[in-house]
Amino acid sequence: MKFTEEKANQIIKKYCLSEKTFRVWKTRKSIPDKYSDENFKIRKTSKAADIKHNRLMELLESGTINQKILAEIAQVANYKITDAKNGNIRLSDDDMQKCINEIKRAKIEVVKTFVKYSPLLLKRLFNHPLIVYTKIIKDRTIFEKVSYIRRGLGEPDELLWNQVKDKYIIFAMTLNI
Repeated sequence: MKFTEEKANQIIKKYCLSEKTFRVWKTRKSIPDKYSDENFKIRKTSKAADIKHNRLMELLESGTINQKILAEIAQVANYKITDAKNGNIRLSDDDMQKCINEIKRAKIEVVKTFVKYSPLLLKRLFNHPLIVYTKIIKDRTIFEKVSYIRRGLGEPDELLWNQVKDKYIIFAMTLNI
């Protein structure tokens, strides 16, 4: 099949192919004929990979993870994550694993914060760029205390640590992918 940029981009998006594929096809001035067959299906992904992908999308849909920051930290294009979340494409295994690794790091930070009371760790957790605290803390009075600390207008105390502990541990449990 003759190479055209439009056709190549459509195929790459449809089959979640690497962006390097575009350059290869452009150099060769052709696209493999197998992609013109409407019955062609790219290799099957494993059931485990599908479950991970779906779980990642559910987590992003919940709004507890800041997608834009996740994309930045994981070095995955935000539009790819958005397209995957909307069901238009599937993230590549590499991009998916990068996102999962960053989420696992955030989970570890949450758990470490609640091993032993530490105002510094709690303050750091409240300001964690990946975690959307407004989705985790629903109680208005606790929310106001956390907002106050986030703005640098106070220090967390042990009472606040105990008040948010359960909410953040439950949140950490949702980060299992």
